[in-house]
Amino acid sequence: MSLVILSLVVAVIGGTTLFYRLRPRKVKRTYTFMERLRKAVGGIILFAVAWTFLRSDRPELILIALVSIALATIYVIVERPDEKLI
Repeated sequence: MSLVILSLVVAVIGGTTLFYRLRPRKVKRTYTFMERLRKAVGGIILFAVAWTFLRSDRPELILIALVSIALATIYVIVERPDEKLI
């Protein structure tokens, strides 16, 4: 079984490398899209978890939510994702 998995991993790495060599712009554009999508979904999940923590009665969870919101605010101020979407 491990030989099959290793063969699949080698095939995926080799195929991806070959595809990158043949179409580098398309791979970079797809990667950029996937990275932006990952950040958006991660932000939505972080907001949902922070909202749930804020509604709890535990001070530790409320503190974690406030720290998460503060870090997200710093990220938005520094990275300016709204400018990168346009």
